[in-house]
Amino acid sequence: MFKNLRIIFCILAVAGAAATIFVFVFAGWIWGTVVLAATFIFAALMFICKNKQISEEEPQEDVKEGDFITGRRKADGDGANGGETDGVKADGGAVKNGGEKEPEGEKTRGE
Repeated sequence: MFKNLRIIFCILAVAGAAATIFVFVFAGWIWGTVVLAATFIFAALMFICKNKQISEEEPQEDVKEGDFITGRRKADGDGANGGETDGVKADGGAVKNGGEKEPEGEKTRGE
């Protein structure tokens, strides 16, 4: 509900901001001030709905950082899994299926 109200108030605030200068020019400073005040009220209502929506949402679980390309998570803590994270040793060398580290000159990704 608050998301829809945010969108409506945002559109009204932007429309009011765009119309304010024309109202000042063609209708006078009193009507221009009324439109400007309404624009500020719509903007304030938009931010109030945003804060209400954020406070009503369920708190997010603490997500551990991972590789943003593949979405894989890193190992828990330092030294877990022998320092390995997704086939890469802590010192940067790739790990073969048997757990043996490849020599530095023969690193291959994706195998």
